[in-house]
Amino acid sequence: MDEKIVDFLLTHNKCTERELLGEYLKQHDRFGTLDYAVDTDGNIIAVCRWNMSSDGTVAEILDFAISSEWRRKGIGRDFILLALSRFPKMERLEFKRGVRGDNRIRTIDIKGILKRDIF
Repeated sequence: MDEKIVDFLLTHNKCTERELLGEYLKQHDRFGTLDYAVDTDGNIIAVCRWNMSSDGTVAEILDFAISSEWRRKGIGRDFILLALSRFPKMERLEFKRGVRGDNRIRTIDIKGILKRDIF
C-alpha cells in the first residue's frame, strides 16, 4: 500500500497505528472499498474507506478525509460515483461524525446527496 495514503490518513483521522492502518487499507483496496485522490504533484488530497453491507445497498463510511484546500470541490461526489460504478445497488451512506463526542450514526440517501451536491 502506498505509504502516502497511510501518512495522509494518520494526519487526518484518529488512527495512530501505522502498520494496522496500512493493513486495513490493503484489505479495502482488494475489496474495492478504498478510493483516494491526488493533485497534479502526486500528493494525496483525499481518502475514503468504507464497508459495504452484505446486500450491497449500504456503505458504512469508515474514513472520509479531504485536505482543507480541496473541500467543496466535488471530490466527495466523485468518490460516490466511483463507488456506485462498483456497487450499483448502493442506496445509502452511514457514518459517525465523531466530532465533539457526536457518535450518532447518520444515514444519507445517495440520490439526495447527488441531487443536492453537498460534497
